[in-house]
Amino acid sequence: MKVLVSIVCSLSILQAKTHPSPSDPQATEEVKILLKRLHDQSGKGIMIGHQDATAYGVGWKSGTGKSDIKEVCGDYPAVYGWDLGD
Repeated sequence: MKVLVSIVCSLSILQAKTHPSPSDPQATEEVKILLKRLHDQSGKGIMIGHQDATAYGVGWKSGTGKSDIKEVCGDYPAVYGWDLGD
């Protein structure tokens, strides 16, 4: 499994461009700025996302401002995911 992850990561790095461009030719200026900012962060660390990052975690629930990622890594996730529903 570690070998597979290493291969996938290596291939992703090799395919990275030095000047990213959106795949959508009609991308808005905001999208282009976001893409550039994300690309500029590459090589400076790891950005991760987490679903319901501050809503609940291991042994706790809602409203506390806690995050399992923050407890483990020392910072909140770069991207939060949320589902809207009942």
